[in-house]
Amino acid sequence: MNEIEKLHKSYQSNWKKYIALRSSKLENLNYSNETEKYIFIIFARVNALCDEIITLANQNKTTSAQIIMRSQLESFIDIRCLIDDPNYIQTMYQDELEQDIKFYKNNTEKHLYNKGLFNLELRNKELIALKAKRNKKQKLDIQGKFIKSGFKDLNYTLYNNLCRHSHGNITALASKSFDNGKIIFSKSSSKIELNFLYSTSINTAIASALDIMDYFKFNDNHKIEFEKLLKKNKEIALYFIE
Repeated sequence: MNEIEKLHKSYQSNWKKYIALRSSKLENLNYSNETEKYIFIIFARVNALCDEIITLANQNKTTSAQIIMRSQLESFIDIRCLIDDPNYIQTMYQDELEQDIKFYKNNTEKHLYNKGLFNLELRNKELIALKAKRNKKQKLDIQGKFIKSGFKDLNYTLYNNLCRHSHGNITALASKSFDNGKIIFSKSSSKIELNFLYSTSINTAIASALDIMDYFKFNDNHKIEFEKLLKKNKEIALYFIE
């Protein structure tokens, strides 16, 4: 078994242990209000995206892995903000509202999918209704969200790096689609890249579980098992860095 195979096996083993533990400790929790409902929904999203990143990494199909990881990190930040401030749900509503306003504002009869369906009067009524709900005081940009969550440093480091891949930064393009002077459509991942993808995405998933347990005031004894898996994940990362 070579180093890459060992890396895959080590992380996947730790991930499977986490899934089993998550199932036994967290999947039967119930929510009692809207904030808790969205905390659970976002927690599920963080974990589902991690599972997809792991699947891509295992198949050495990682062109989109950092793009998915960016979404995972954004959702993790949302969990932190919601836990610290239940009113943050209003910020999430405003985010969606702004996207709806942009859609209706730019939606015209010339749009490809509007042929025979567009109604200017209805479009304008919907746009007026949406703008009436707008509350700029509840808006928060991505930098503000990282600051609110207590992870300001991640905005300028990890998140900044992931955005390069999402937006097709020159360096990101070259790292994924260019090798030895040739354009390529599928590039095998290096040990360094795989180590980063596995360790960071799994760390984020486990950290989100610990946040959930803190929010619902789990006994520290219940958290120990999750903390052990987090520690193990970091040990695996350090082993394959050397």
